[in-house]
Amino acid sequence: MLSEERIAKFQALYKKHFGKELSKEDAYEKGAKLVRMVQLVYRPITEKEYQELQKRLNKADEPSSKQGSNTTTK
Repeated sequence: MLSEERIAKFQALYKKHFGKELSKEDAYEKGAKLVRMVQLVYRPITEKEYQELQKRLNKADEPSSKQGSNTTTK
């Protein structure tokens, strides 16, 4: 549940970013949906998952030996 203070803050942020004013009811509904979406999407990763991600990223950054091997010499 969003407090009156949070609803008012959401209304101000919405107006600042989108130039439209929201009623308290609309602000509550949009704010609650935003909070729920973040709850569903955001999940902290474990140290192990972070290490695996770093390995994948580092591997993707390494030049592949297959890249550039399509040159022909005569």
